[in-house]
Amino acid sequence: QMVVLLDRLRFFENDYIQKLSKTKQSLIISKITGYNEKNIRTRMSDLEIKQSALTKTQKDDMSKIDDFLLSLE
Repeated sequence: QMVVLLDRLRFFENDYIQKLSKTKQSLIISKITGYNEKNIRTRMSDLEIKQSALTKTQKDDMSKIDDFLLSLE
């Protein structure tokens, strides 16, 4: 869910972050969160999957983050 949250907050649209490889992006997120770098890279690749190809768990995680952000408005 952390990667989904960062995506929704447009972390990956940052000019500096966009210039980095996916490996370096995942390293930064790993340093910030303490999560496993390989798992982060996997979750980052999930963001590129078409909505129709996502698993129920992936869709649920995205919905939870969307609902959380909406609750803050």
